[in-house]
Amino acid sequence: DNRKIIQLWHGIPVKKVGLMVSKYEKHWVAESKRYDLIVSSSEQDKSIMDESFILEPETSRIHSIITGLPRHDVLFGDDSQLPVDYQRFILDVKLRLNGRKLILFAPTWRYNSEKPCMFSNEEFVAIEKFCRENGYVFGLRLHPSMIKKGMALPNILSDSIICLNDVPEANVLLRLADVLVTDYSSIYLDFILLGRPIVLYTEDIDLYTSKRGFNYSYDEFRPHINEIKCFDDFIEYLKLVSFGQYKPDQKYNEVLNRFHKYPLDGKVCQRISEYCEGDL
Repeated sequence: DNRKIIQLWHGIPVKKVGLMVSKYEKHWVAESKRYDLIVSSSEQDKSIMDESFILEPETSRIHSIITGLPRHDVLFGDDSQLPVDYQRFILDVKLRLNGRKLILFAPTWRYNSEKPCMFSNEEFVAIEKFCRENGYVFGLRLHPSMIKKGMALPNILSDSIICLNDVPEANVLLRLADVLVTDYSSIYLDFILLGRPIVLYTEDIDLYTSKRGFNYSYDEFRPHINEIKCFDDFIEYLKLVSFGQYKPDQKYNEVLNRFHKYPLDGKVCQRISEYCEGDL
């Protein structure tokens, strides 16, 4: 009770979180009252974070500031600047890649009633073929909730399709990834700071929107012009990337600027600590 709590969150919420889902996650009303400071990455993100965690804006003690997210500092700088355990994870993954490029597949958390984003065995066969022919490794980084639910890993795991859940820090994997594939996880809004290819595989976008809800329209947060709603579109998009025909388009840059006030500069923790020293 004698300390102040800073809510750093774990990403930029595209999906509704906190008080906006308190109908289903009832703990948020009591939890949000404990916070003294909320950090965000942009003006738009700040408005959503305020709505998600400030119950009574007129009387709340909570400060809300735009600094960027501390997790993004992990994406900045040379490997040698990282903690020793992070350097060890990076070395281990590089050995497994053996000079090949990494496509990181990191689907989002979902409620028990929702079908997780996953490929069929036949689709994994096609993915493995693509990887072998084009010098890629397809790395699965399943959300911890998927593991807890007992979701089985595909039986096609091989030298070209590997599981990366043994690496506990996702941002270590983002440093290594050449392409990121996800559905509605905000991890892509971390990765977008690196300027690399992103694929949002959203085959169930209509159903997901009706059941869960987003803070933004799909068009506002999708970082590529084309909608990728079926497996054939997904493979074709990967081919564009592998042939060197991918360039961040207007949509990519719009999303980057909407969700990030600061470039990747390694100074997020510094901005937060300086604020705490002066004003909190």
